[in-house]
Amino acid sequence: MGALSRQQFFQELPLGCLLPTAQQGLLQVWQLLIMCLACRLLWRIGSQIVVAMKAISLAFDLDKGTVENVPSPVEFMGYIYFVGTVIFGPWISFSSYREAVEGKALSVTWLVKVISSWIKSQLCLVISNCVAPYLFPYFIPVFGDKLLKKDLTMVNPLNVELPRSMSEAVISWNLPMSQWLNIYVFKKALKFGTFQAILITYTTSTLLHGLSFHIVAVLFTLAFMTYIEYELLFKLDERTAHSSLDLFKKDTGVIYRMLGLDPSHVQDSPLRFRDWAVVFADSHVDSGYHYWEVTVKKSQEFRIGVAEVSMSRDECIGTNSSSWVFSYMHSKWYAMTTNKQVPVSLVGKPDRVGLLLDFEAGKLSLVDPQISKVVHSIKTHFPSPICPAFALWDGEMLSHSGLEVPSELK
Repeated sequence: MGALSRQQFFQELPLGCLLPTAQQGLLQVWQLLIMCLACRLLWRIGSQIVVAMKAISLAFDLDKGTVENVPSPVEFMGYIYFVGTVIFGPWISFSSYREAVEGKALSVTWLVKVISSWIKSQLCLVISNCVAPYLFPYFIPVFGDKLLKKDLTMVNPLNVELPRSMSEAVISWNLPMSQWLNIYVFKKALKFGTFQAILITYTTSTLLHGLSFHIVAVLFTLAFMTYIEYELLFKLDERTAHSSLDLFKKDTGVIYRMLGLDPSHVQDSPLRFRDWAVVFADSHVDSGYHYWEVTVKKSQEFRIGVAEVSMSRDECIGTNSSSWVFSYMHSKWYAMTTNKQVPVSLVGKPDRVGLLLDFEAGKLSLVDPQISKVVHSIKTHFPSPICPAFALWDGEMLSHSGLEVPSELK
């Protein structure tokens, strides 16, 4: 058979390849997609990773013929709910699951192997927890005891199962790996842009995990979700909130309590503001164009703007050179930085105001969203990553992130 011309190739492509592939996929995978969708309604982010990997691998095993028939809903739910992998993994194939369920009958040999494995696991556990720490100084004398006091936590299960964001779930899954990727990959790649840095980071993680299509699909999906979250959405970070501030509405709003909480009852954190009623957002900005709005109708004294992530927690936003804010007090607006106030000619107080940030241009603007007009701009230079910042001494505020920049302001 002679080689096809380019025109003949494109004529044969739809009927000869694309349509049969689509039909085969629909015939084999649609039931799995329905079951997977139902599962996604039952699990939080942490378990969804394992669920997605299982569903994807099952679809490919069906396509290759490794698994002959589509499992029934009961079999599929048993595979998903398998007690050994339902929470933290690891991923196992449907064939491995079936072998575990339909394995050989129990025997004396099996019992001996189980007891032997149990003894070995207990021995490893004892050595790991009771013996190894005392041997570290001998094998790593440069660090000595310091190595035992930091950087030994592997996972934060609570943040995986109850994450405030996708990035927190990913980071908490493997803390040392996340720290390594952040230091040696993400920060080094930021010079190419945020999206490129995230993509390079997840590509590196994929290579370290091994070039498995199942892992590639999951990690690159997480990369795009992380980027969207990183660019568009933020929540208030409870770890930074002063003890007089309470967060509400899924950590997007903040309310001022005059008496506040006893500082001794608040979880101690070096990120927390100790003397001023300030809270930071959990999203860091180091490039790009960003816009968010704040409902301020229930407060008569507040400050909103941005601050360097590394700003001292002993100072208030607007009083130093590390923060740039718009302040409202005594029924008047001011632009503030380094404790200098510049009056802003905003008539009255709208129920909601907008903040427009152009990182590269070093400009933060106060916007009246009702007329999509910039009221006042602060021109500066942002020397390091910044984040949205809020100070409140009365009432409450509610933040609204993930908004498109009004066309009139572009």
